[in-house]
Amino acid sequence: MDISDVTNTGGDEDETKRKLKDAGAIGIYNYCVYTDLDVDAEYFVEAIKNQNHTEGECWINTLTDHYKDTLMSEKKWESKRMTREKIFKLMNITEEEFKEHGASVEDMIPVFEEFKLTVRLFNCVGKKGYSYEPERKNKKYISIIWID
Repeated sequence: MDISDVTNTGGDEDETKRKLKDAGAIGIYNYCVYTDLDVDAEYFVEAIKNQNHTEGECWINTLTDHYKDTLMSEKKWESKRMTREKIFKLMNITEEEFKEHGASVEDMIPVFEEFKLTVRLFNCVGKKGYSYEPERKNKKYISIIWID
């Protein structure tokens, strides 16, 4: 049995520096959880796995889920489109470094700023650890709310 002290609700300055790579081990109580299932899968874990996600890339996966039809759409002008390459360039890291170490909230700030994304990051007990509100909001793109 694993017993953990959950009295520390986090949210200090170091939360924005912590490298985030995989959200697979994070859970939270939800009233309703909706997950598409692959009914042809042999095992449950395969049935619930998002085939469009790349393991260990929670930042990219979230951005793709959120903006695949808008900011990351192939229909968007290339100069204005958010791509993996632009994300890495803005963070000043290589794809290999990203895959190995992940990225912190502080690493992602240039991405939020460049694309004028409204962002809220909460820890698993609901305390806000980070928020970004662009001076000029881009109302075409919905806010991102992460629970870490």
